[in-house]
Order: sequence, then C-alpha cells, then structure tokens
Amino acid sequence: MRLAFFGIIGAGSFVPAGGAAATPGDTMRLELARLDGSAFVRLGDFAGKVMVLNFWRSDCPPCVAEMPVLSEFSQANTDIPVIGIATEEASRARRFVERQRISTLQLSAPAQSQGLLRRYGNAIGSLPYTVVLDAQHRICLSKVGAVDTQWLKTALGRCSG
Repeated sequence: MRLAFFGIIGAGSFVPAGGAAATPGDTMRLELARLDGSAFVRLGDFAGKVMVLNFWRSDCPPCVAEMPVLSEFSQANTDIPVIGIATEEASRARRFVERQRISTLQLSAPAQSQGLLRRYGNAIGSLPYTVVLDAQHRICLSKVGAVDTQWLKTALGRCSG
C-alpha cells in the first residue's frame, strides 16, 4: 500500500466536503474494532453529535505530531467525540498508543483504510487526515495534514450550527 504523507500542504485550510464522500446512511453503518480489541464501535452510537475522525499511522511524522493536540482537545471538549482511526496493523498502532499515552478513542482499520479514506473524501490516501462530521454525520469539513487547536475550534464552530 502506498501512502503519501504531508505536513504542510493544506495547513490551516478547510476543505469542504464533496465528491464521493459518505452519505449519512453510509456513515451511520460504519463499524470498526477498538484498537485494544475490547469491542466494536459504530458511529451510529454517537447519533446527533458532531464528531472528529482522525486517520493516522505511527510512522507518519505529522500524525505523531498532532496526537497531543487531539488528546488535549478531546479532554477539553468531552461532549465532542474525537476518534482516531489507525490505518496500520493493530498491534503496532496499539503499542504506539500505549507508549504515547494517547487518551482519545482509537479504532483499527488496517485492511479497509484506503476505502475508508476515499469514502470520507480523501481520494489520494494522504495522512494525517481529519474529518469533522456534523450532527447528522455528514462530512462538514476535512483536512489533509496535521491539525492544530485553532483549526479544530474553527471547524467545530462551522459544523455545529
């Protein structure tokens, strides 16, 4: 599998959803295993909530750099689900999460990562990739490249109303 990693491209920019993105029905049917293997999580479990989905790999420097930002944002905004989706082998991602003490909910999607990235509007499969879903679980905004706190706050402001 070939992935492109970008740290600067798209920095600070918003990419409105469009094209072959998921429909609300598609999004609500998504089900992935927790990274720790303890259970499956459905996005439908978060009905009516604005959400942040972040696709990442442990060997992607911008992915690693943004992890503390996502964790801190999640801790400060407990009403907004922030969900990481690891696009690599679960055991490798799990070791990384444990070593880095990442506090956000982490799911595993190594086998279907390219399909999920396309489904959520990232046709080229670049990482990191962050998607903000509105309360109806439609893609509201997305970004290729590392996010920062200001981008997350602005995105949630645009997607919450």
